[in-house]
Amino acid sequence: MHDAAQLRFHSLPSASYAANPSLLSDSVPLYRRGDNTLTFFFTADDVRTLVDGAVEAINVERRSEGRDDEVVLEGGIEVVEREMQNRAEQWGCTRRFVHGSWRRVR
Repeated sequence: MHDAAQLRFHSLPSASYAANPSLLSDSVPLYRRGDNTLTFFFTADDVRTLVDGAVEAINVERRSEGRDDEVVLEGGIEVVEREMQNRAEQWGCTRRFVHGSWRRVR
């Protein structure tokens, strides 16, 4: 969230943008790009929830098969910020990335 690309979607000044905004929903950060593809901006909690849900689904399937061994992951997630510079055009921006790394311990 709050990546330079996401913030740029909110700064389009044209009248056509007001009639056809790129933000599709106030509750979900889903944006429509100019070529009509969709972009979703994740938070660290979103990624953590997806990983936890996937691990739980795997463990439910294993239990339904009669197996008692569970998948356990070790690791974490962080938000990485990078300053990007375009020296030729004299501008810069802050890019934000969600970076997660896990390994299976059991």
